Amino acid sequence: MTKTVEKVTGAWLDIEYYYVLEFYDCYMDFRVYELFYGKQFQRAGASFRPDLVSSVDEAEVYLSGSVKLDGCNVRFDKDNYHTYFGLILGRLYDMAKKVDG
Repeated sequence: MTKTVEKVTGAWLDIEYYYVLEFYDCYMDFRVYELFYGKQFQRAGASFRPDLVSSVDEAEVYLSGSVKLDGCNVRFDKDNYHTYFGLILGRLYDMAKKVDG
C-alpha cells in the first residue's frame, strides 16, 4: 500500500467548496465538500437540506476521486457533478501538478 506523502486541506471561498487532498508518489486522491457560510457542511445522510455540521468528518462528500498526471487518468467516484465541476476539476488538476509521477 502506498503511503500518503502529504495531506492538504483548504477552501475555495469564491465558489464555496472545501477540499481534502492526499498526495502519494504517483497520484493525488481528493474529496470536495460543499461549504456553507464559510465554515459549515451538509451532514452526510441527512434527510433534509440544509442540515449543517461544522466537522468535515460528518460532512457529505460532494465529489471524490483521484488524479494521476500521466495525461490519461482522472477518475471520479460520483456521476453527478453539478454547477462547479469544471472549476473544481481545473483547480484540482493544477494542485496535482506537485505529484512527481
